Amino acid sequence: MLVNNFIVCDFIKQENSRKYNFLGVYDDTIIISPANKAPAIVLPLAFYIRVRPNDEKEVMPESFKFTISFESDDSLAHDFAGKISAESGKKIAIVLSIFPFTIPYSAKRMNFKIAFFYADGKNKEHEFESMKILINEPASPKNMEFPAIGSPIPKKEKLHASKKEK
Repeated sequence: MLVNNFIVCDFIKQENSRKYNFLGVYDDTIIISPANKAPAIVLPLAFYIRVRPNDEKEVMPESFKFTISFESDDSLAHDFAGKISAESGKKIAIVLSIFPFTIPYSAKRMNFKIAFFYADGKNKEHEFESMKILINEPASPKNMEFPAIGSPIPKKEKLHASKKEK
């Protein structure tokens, strides 16, 4: 199986026309600014994985297992499994929306792996590039900055011409 697309985001919506809307798409890093220093961070995460056979002769898998693990602790791995419909044709779109998704505070990288299971027992695995996790210190009123947006408002006399100038 070839992986055509692998997208990590906050939310995926599928419309009736088979069109997907992705909200909050991540690049190669997830930056988190938690409200407090808890042992774990909870957030929504969604995954879109589109795969297709290597060639026309390749048989479609019967099921899959998607695993998310953390470099800091493999015991906190998340596993998601599902069946693949025979009616799915030659392209498969796997959409996983997970809430709550828990990331340990000690995590520095997230690793992704998908395994495909076939009737003949010749299972195949694919590992994706890992994603870096940056966790900022919790925000507090002391370390919060409020940048100014736009230009300062000019004084009133500069906005309107005075009666003497007319």
